[in-house]
Amino acid sequence: HCCERLRQETTVIKKRRTEDDWITEEEVEAILNEARNTRVATSDVVLQAIPQSYNVDDRIGEIDPVGMMGSEIEADIKLFIGKKSAIGASTMALSRNNLQEGGSLLRGIASARATLSENEKELGVALLDIGAGSSDLVVIKDNIIRHLTDKTDNLGMTTLTKKQYIATSTLHLSISLAHT
Repeated sequence: HCCERLRQETTVIKKRRTEDDWITEEEVEAILNEARNTRVATSDVVLQAIPQSYNVDDRIGEIDPVGMMGSEIEADIKLFIGKKSAIGASTMALSRNNLQEGGSLLRGIASARATLSENEKELGVALLDIGAGSSDLVVIKDNIIRHLTDKTDNLGMTTLTKKQYIATSTLHLSISLAHT
């Protein structure tokens, strides 16, 4: 999985603007591209760069700075970083099957997009996606991904079912022994 050993870092990118003018979508995209190109370990790659908030001059915590006026913009961006080797394995598997990658999306983000309403993402929600072999947790507030983890490997339904069986068997055995 591209998400195995996923880690998060926060970066702040500050841009001084030459004049007090309207902030454009192109400027915001340039800031996100700079974040995506943040230097990480040679074995790692930035998988996603998700802006958390923007500060424009003295206005702090703005969600979308496009159309605002200001001489300085600062972006607080959460980076999701994974291993290049995991991405390479996925790309190789696609290539062997004559398929082209149409883009990549982290598991938790894909689950959130597929299952949560806009209202839930705006108000705030934590989604725990329990798969067969692993689980993902994503926290969204103000329609922004605030936290994402895949550190719940070995907490999938297969493991839960086995543990439930063991716990049930142990409980049943304990009750049986108590009655003898």
